[in-house]
Amino acid sequence: MYRDGVSSIGFSPAFSIPKWFVEDIEKGGFREVGEMVESIYSVRNIGDSTGFISILTKNAVVRSELSKLATLIMALTKILNYEIYATRLI
Repeated sequence: MYRDGVSSIGFSPAFSIPKWFVEDIEKGGFREVGEMVESIYSVRNIGDSTGFISILTKNAVVRSELSKLATLIMALTKILNYEIYATRLI
């Protein structure tokens, strides 16, 4: 909470996954994306390490960066630009 009682939250950036992943899960082939990633890429507990995003982006983005964006940087928008949120500009 900011000094004058203003609070702010942030959300993680979203990304799409390959359509065939969704289709296989909907068909019951897998229960969740993590299970499918483990099967296809022989990676254990991908969600506890670099995340599926690391595979999709060839390690350009890893899960910890998404968390940082969500919990810190996105939440700061309202605080860093308080005047935009507090005052109608036009």
